[in-house]
Amino acid sequence: METTIREAIVDATGQGRFLDDRELELVAQRLERAAAYFAGAKYLAENASVLMEGAVQAASSILPEDACGPEAKEKYLREVAFYLRQLQYRLVAQARSIEPNSTGSWQTIGYSFF
Repeated sequence: METTIREAIVDATGQGRFLDDRELELVAQRLERAAAYFAGAKYLAENASVLMEGAVQAASSILPEDACGPEAKEKYLREVAFYLRQLQYRLVAQARSIEPNSTGSWQTIGYSFF
């Protein structure tokens, strides 16, 4: 089972020692993962309108003309925005919960996107 950051700190504290190289590497890896999740969330926030417009244009290019009117495009924009927000929320939640849970697997939010 993988050692969590909390366990490494508790062990080091209990033994009255500094974190060793292995434990510091563990912390560095977890922080790098968190930074990547946050970078993805930030990218979504900064580029949401471009991503949404691109998705709607792509859908419009493959759907029949009667499914691509202004009302349909507004509906597509709302739906794409919803899923992009959910993706951003998940990225932030994953960055926040980078510790493995008791079964050793990564914690996730209890819902799916599709």
